[in-house]
Amino acid sequence: MKTVSVLYTAFASISLFTCFLQLFLSFVKRGNILAFISLILSFVVFLRFSVIILCSEPFGIADHHLTLLRCQLLLTQAVFICMLGVIFYFLEHTKKLIILLHVSMIGFLMILSLIIPDNILFGNNQARYFSDLSDGNIPLISKGFTWWRAITDMTILMFAFSTILLIVKRLDSVNYKTVIIFFTGLGLILFAGLFDQIVDLGPINSVYLLPFTIFLFYLILNFIPYADLLKNVFENNIIYEEEKKWRNLIYEADVIVVGLNRMGHVEFINPFFLELTGYEEDEVMGKDWFEFIIPPKESYTAQGSFIEILDFEFHTHYNNLILTKYKEEKMIRWFNVRTRDLNENITGSLSIGVDITEDLREKEKIIDKLEAAQDLIEKLKTKGQKS
Repeated sequence: MKTVSVLYTAFASISLFTCFLQLFLSFVKRGNILAFISLILSFVVFLRFSVIILCSEPFGIADHHLTLLRCQLLLTQAVFICMLGVIFYFLEHTKKLIILLHVSMIGFLMILSLIIPDNILFGNNQARYFSDLSDGNIPLISKGFTWWRAITDMTILMFAFSTILLIVKRLDSVNYKTVIIFFTGLGLILFAGLFDQIVDLGPINSVYLLPFTIFLFYLILNFIPYADLLKNVFENNIIYEEEKKWRNLIYEADVIVVGLNRMGHVEFINPFFLELTGYEEDEVMGKDWFEFIIPPKESYTAQGSFIEILDFEFHTHYNNLILTKYKEEKMIRWFNVRTRDLNENITGSLSIGVDITEDLREKEKIIDKLEAAQDLIEKLKTKGQKS
C-alpha cells in the first residue's frame, strides 16, 4: 500500500482502538451521554476510513466504486452528526431542540444522498478514474457540477454553521483556548472542502484533504474532554497535597488552630489546643472564645481586635494570653485571616497560634540575669569609688 493508504489504515485502527476504550468508559460511567455519543462517533469514523481504504485499493473499485463513493458521503454526514452531538453535550447545552434542529438539516441531506439515483447523484458520465495519483487508483467524480459534489459542500457548510452557533451560545462558559481550537479545526475543514473541490474540478492532481481534517477534528473532540479530565486530576492532586499539608499542620504540628464565627463562638479547634489547655472538645465547641478562653483582664481588648480583623483585616498577627482548664495562663502568638463563604461574605476568622510562653520565660530569665549583672557592676563601681 502507498503512503496515503497506510495513513487511512492507521486512522481506522486508531478510531477502532478509541472505540473499544470508550466502550469500556461507557460501562464504567453509566449514564454518561457524552461518552456514549463519543463511542458512536469513533465507530462511524472507523467505518468512514474503512470505506476510504476500499476505495483506494484495486479490490475496492472494481465493480462497486459508485456504491463506495455513496457510502463515503453518507458516513461523512454521519460523522458530522455525531460530532455535533459531542459538541452539544461537551458544551453542556440544555435545550435539546437546538441540536435536533441542526442535526435534522444534515439528516435531510443524508436522506437525499441515500435515495438519489446514481445517474443524478454522480452525473450522466458517473465516475472516472485517475491512476496517476501517488496512492494508485482512486475513483474521482467527473468535472463540473454534480449533486454528489454539491451535497458534500452543503454538508460541510451546515456542520461549520451549526458548530459556530453552538459555540457562540456558550461563549460565556467556554475556555477561550477551547474556542480557538474549535475554530481552528473548523477552518481546516472548510479549507479542505475547498481544496477537494479544486481536485475534483481538475486544476490540481492530489489526494483529498477532507479525510485528514475530519480525523484531526475527531481527535480534537476526543482530546478536549479528556484533557479537561487530566487537568482536573492534576488539579485534584495539587489540592490533595495542599490538604495533606493542612491536615499535617492542623492535626500533627505543635500549633493551635482555631476557627471562630462572626459572633466569636468556637466552630473549630485542633487537637493540640486540647492537649495544651486540658479541655475536652465538647467543653470548648460553641463557646464564646473571649469569655471562656481569654483572661478577663484581656477579654475586651482581644474582642476589639477580633472585630477589627473582620471589618478591616487589621491585627493579622498579635500576642495575647489564654487560660487553660486549670486557669494557667499561656502567651500565644496569633496569625489571623478572615474566612468567607462561596458568595465572598465574611463568616468569621481562622487563627493559627504558637505557644511562646516558655520563650518569654527564658527571655525574662535572661533579662533578670542582665539586670543582676548590671546591679553587680554598679555595686562594684560604687565600692571602687569609696576605696
